[in-house]
Amino acid sequence: MFQKRFRPRRRTMAIVLQMLAAGSGLALATPVQAATPASAAPSPLAQVQQLAGMVDRYQTQAKACKWNTPETDEAVEANLDLQMKHLALDGIDDKPVRLRARMLEAKPCKSPEDIAARDFGYATGFEWTLNLSALQQHGAQADWRKGTAHTAEGANRANAFINRAKALFVAQKGDAAFQQLFRNVAQSIGMALALECKLLDPANRACPAIPQATDKDRKLAQLQLDVLRTMSYGLAGRYEQIDKGSFGNAHHLRDGTTSSFLSGEINPKCADSEYVIYPDAPDTVDNGTSLSVTLRHFKYVGDYGRLKVSKPAESMGDYELVAKESGTGDFSGQEKPVFRYCASF
Repeated sequence: MFQKRFRPRRRTMAIVLQMLAAGSGLALATPVQAATPASAAPSPLAQVQQLAGMVDRYQTQAKACKWNTPETDEAVEANLDLQMKHLALDGIDDKPVRLRARMLEAKPCKSPEDIAARDFGYATGFEWTLNLSALQQHGAQADWRKGTAHTAEGANRANAFINRAKALFVAQKGDAAFQQLFRNVAQSIGMALALECKLLDPANRACPAIPQATDKDRKLAQLQLDVLRTMSYGLAGRYEQIDKGSFGNAHHLRDGTTSSFLSGEINPKCADSEYVIYPDAPDTVDNGTSLSVTLRHFKYVGDYGRLKVSKPAESMGDYELVAKESGTGDFSGQEKPVFRYCASF
C-alpha cells in the first residue's frame, strides 16, 4: 500500500536512496523526518506546506542552475499535487499552500542548498518514474490488469532516466537491492490497481478480493494512480515538445577532422539515441566565446553531463568540444570531437 503522509526534510542523495531501498510507495518520494513524539508531530497541512517549500526551492534552483530534467520537473509537481489532494480528501483547506508566497532568491549553484534541492528532485523523479514503469508493466499483463495502466504511450521514454538513476542506485546498494526495491514498488502499484478495480466496476468478479479495504482506501488508491497517470501525459507532452524542436536544432557528435562533404553526410538526419547538443536549449549558458551545454541523446533526451563548446564562426557551423565539465559522455572515438547540425525530421 502507498503510505499517505510523510514529513519532509532535506537529505543527501545517498540517504534518500538508502531509504528507497527499504521499499516504498509514492509517498516516500520525499525524505522522511526523524521520529518525533506524537505531541510534536506537525499537522497534515504543516507537512504539505513544508513540502511546498522544498518544491519552490527546487524550482528556483533548477531555473537558476539548469540541472533539472523533464522527469524531475513532472515528478516534483505530481508529488505535491498528490499531497494536496490528500488534504482535500480529508476535508482540510489547502488554501495556505495554494496561496503561498513563492518569491525565493536563488542560492549559488553547487551550494549546499542547491545540492539539496537537486537531490530532492532526482530522488523524487527516480521513485515516480519507477512507479510509472511498474504501472505500465501491470497494464500489459493478460489477466484482470490488462489495459488498466491508462498512461501516455510516449511516457515510456522515461526509461532512459530510470536507467541512469538505477546505475547510481546499483553502484551504491547493489543490483539485488534494486531488484527488491522494484518488487516492492510493483507490489504497491498492484495493490492500488486491485483496490481501484472494484471501485470502477463493483460487479467485476475478476477483481482481487480485499475484504478489509474501505471505500476510502479505494478512493485513495484511485487518486494516487490518477496523479501518476496525469504525470505520464505531462512527460509525453514534454518529450513531444523536444521532438518538435522546442530546444532548437540538434547537433550530433562527429569527428571534426572530416568535413560533411567528404564523409557524404550532407544534411544528415539525427539518429535515435546518438549524442546530441541543443545550443538553443533553455539550459544553455553563454560564456561569451563559448557555450556551456547539456549532452543528451536525440529524442530520448536525458542528461549525460555538461560540456563547454566553442561558438561556430558561421551560422550552422560546428560546435567544437572545448572541455567536458561533468557527466559520462565518451568522445574517445573522435580525433577532434565536434557537434554538427543534423535534421530532426
